[in-house]
Amino acid sequence: MASPEFARELLSLHLKDSAKTRIRELLQKQNAGTISTVEQTTLEEYLLTGELLDLLHAKARRTLRQSSLPAS
Repeated sequence: MASPEFARELLSLHLKDSAKTRIRELLQKQNAGTISTVEQTTLEEYLLTGELLDLLHAKARRTLRQSSLPAS
């Protein structure tokens, strides 16, 4: 299990605003049907990175919850 300190550090990780803006642009292009193959690959990579961050955040929150429980 990760330490609470490490879990807090993980929770501080986020996509930069510029990455979020780019994702929105790419999603708009995808919805409009004007996205290129390269842009589609880039979008998929951004989305996978976001999913990984979501998983890391979930595990970090679980670690913090467990660390606040009394030892059994």
